[in-house]
Amino acid sequence: MFKKKPGAGMARYVLIAIAGIALILLFEYLGFFEGINTYFYDTFSRMRGYRQASDRILIASIDERSLDALGRWPLRRVHYARLLDKLKGSAVVGFDVLMAEPSDDDVVLAEAIKSHGRVVLPIYIDNELRKVEPVPVLSPNKLGHVHVEQGIDSVVREIYHTLYYQGHLLPSLASAMYETFADKPMKRTGLPLRNQTAAPPKTIFQADPIRINFYGPPGTFRQISLLDIIEGRYPENFFRGRIVLVGLTAPGIVDRVYTPFNQHRNGMPGAELHANMLNNFLDGSHIHVVNGLSRWLFTVFLSMILFLFFMKMNEKASAVLWVFSLLLFTLLSFSLFSSMNMWLSPAAYYFSVSLLFLSAYLFRLDDAVRELDQKYSAVNNLLGWEGEPLEKTSKSGILTFLSSGGINTKIGGLVSVQQQYERKLENTVQQRTHELEKALSMI
Repeated sequence: MFKKKPGAGMARYVLIAIAGIALILLFEYLGFFEGINTYFYDTFSRMRGYRQASDRILIASIDERSLDALGRWPLRRVHYARLLDKLKGSAVVGFDVLMAEPSDDDVVLAEAIKSHGRVVLPIYIDNELRKVEPVPVLSPNKLGHVHVEQGIDSVVREIYHTLYYQGHLLPSLASAMYETFADKPMKRTGLPLRNQTAAPPKTIFQADPIRINFYGPPGTFRQISLLDIIEGRYPENFFRGRIVLVGLTAPGIVDRVYTPFNQHRNGMPGAELHANMLNNFLDGSHIHVVNGLSRWLFTVFLSMILFLFFMKMNEKASAVLWVFSLLLFTLLSFSLFSSMNMWLSPAAYYFSVSLLFLSAYLFRLDDAVRELDQKYSAVNNLLGWEGEPLEKTSKSGILTFLSSGGINTKIGGLVSVQQQYERKLENTVQQRTHELEKALSMI
């Protein structure tokens, strides 16, 4: 009788499964699954819905009304000085407006910045690796970079809150405003000594990447026209203790960025993007990404447990378990994202479990084909067929079953066995009938 392989065969299958998972994880490390993960990330963001934005953050919007009344872009800086006079009671004022070129109004604006005392201006590194700083006379409380990190699909999901360039630390505009508001420095990743000595002089080092936990689509944060503020339509105590971001929102003048909530292709102005990041600092709701090692160990462990079940269960039960495990992991990932602000990317798990499900099916089919080959040989020997046994004409196993002519070979062998069996059965019946007739004639 044919006996199934002992544990040595299962150990071989487990090693093959582990090698397959390792290959999947290598593909993820190389970025093959980034598109799938970002699709689920954006979908989960929209499924979770909008979040309540802080009423302490306001956007002083340089909109079309302001440009129509105050002049074409760029605005004269005396208008920003008038704005700061109206925002004396505000906790922090951050500008998302570059002021690198000198103007006739710089002295007036510098006095307004000094009078307010808690103003943050932007800094930028251009394509030629030159720092674009505000004119020296302005002298703000802090400087903050306005670089954003776009994904491969041009969608902004994270930002590096710390840049090191030419020996200087450049905080992001949002983190600089938060430090000014909280009156304490933010914990930042230091620049390794080897990078300071071995790197070329014009090298930008990025640190402290944090995923932005968006509160909704463009327009989620309250926007007040800069013209209305300058003309005194809001009392001074309205801005007391609040954080104000000044930026351009008029369409067609400045590029907008895309976020996970831009399913309608309406870009978000830069000032509101910084408002989202700043609000994350205020309520501590940044998206925490589950690190790669922990996620990979969890994926390997769970995938191997399921693989053992796939090898023991029948095909229908395995298929149900496979689909159920994918749905359950998706639900787990969404629950962590929506309730705990944690991102557990699912693509590596999807591919690992699907690969092991398919592998388990092929391994079991391989065992079945080998068992069929051996049973064929045993039955063939019992029939006394003088032809050449099947295992001598071709190798056994699933490779020959799926190879060119493999299926036809095995079908032909089975047909041959059936024909031999029928002929032998017919001869046996005829022989027994003849013997019975002979015995009856003697009686």
